[in-house]
Amino acid sequence: MLDTTPTHYRPPTGRLKRLLFALVPGAARLAIQKSRLRRLNAEFADLPVSEIFTQIYARALWGRSSDPLQPHCSGTGSRDCAVVDSYVSSVRVWLQTFSTPPSVVDIGCGDFEVGSKIRDVCGRYSACDVVAPLILSNSRRWASYDVDWKVLDASIESPPPANIAFLRQVLQHLSNNKIACVLGGLVGRVDWVVVTEHLPQNQFVSNVDVPTGSGTRLIQGSGVVITDPPFSFQVNQSEVLTDVASAGGRIRTIAYKISRPDDGANTDQLANMAIGFV
Repeated sequence: MLDTTPTHYRPPTGRLKRLLFALVPGAARLAIQKSRLRRLNAEFADLPVSEIFTQIYARALWGRSSDPLQPHCSGTGSRDCAVVDSYVSSVRVWLQTFSTPPSVVDIGCGDFEVGSKIRDVCGRYSACDVVAPLILSNSRRWASYDVDWKVLDASIESPPPANIAFLRQVLQHLSNNKIACVLGGLVGRVDWVVVTEHLPQNQFVSNVDVPTGSGTRLIQGSGVVITDPPFSFQVNQSEVLTDVASAGGRIRTIAYKISRPDDGANTDQLANMAIGFV
């Protein structure tokens, strides 16, 4: 779940079609993009999360892979060198501040092109995704990386406990209801959550609700901020690890130290969210 194209639909195929689409005026292009996204959302409306993202990969809505060992592609979020290099460099430095290599749960690990670049500075590493064929191909492609691969929907299942949970461009594809469930499932199971999100370039209204799917809030001029309402996720500290301009916005990574259940924070509100969005 890593694509960063603002509209998150498959662009027109063929060089000529792409060139013609690029010539469409900005306002008209945005209207076309929104229309296509609405059609996709309608198709996915009644599907479970696992089926939605399985279809996204099967239909190559985030792009196609040229690697025969990895037929799945998580989009430019895992392939754009400027974005990935900044993330990997900053996160590696941060991970090495721990006294011992921290255990990690990578939620929505996608094609693991990014996770593979930080694996060696982590301790025990669990990589989870809702797409079963993706996890199978990952387990073959990255067999030598000592990763515990899991098919898991973090909006309805608890992730493995770890020092750190990575959510790299995952929440941006989920509805507010599903985000609340994911966050609720982290409380008491991890100490840190490292969240990467594609955000608008300038000031914006956070957490505008969208359907779960291939799109994000960027096309609505919004982005996910877990410490803002309606989540108001309580943290003890936070640190911006990287902030890179990309595709009409910014891809920002923040490490949050989570308030523990015995702090009296998060527990009641997010437990309620995990039962049903409030």
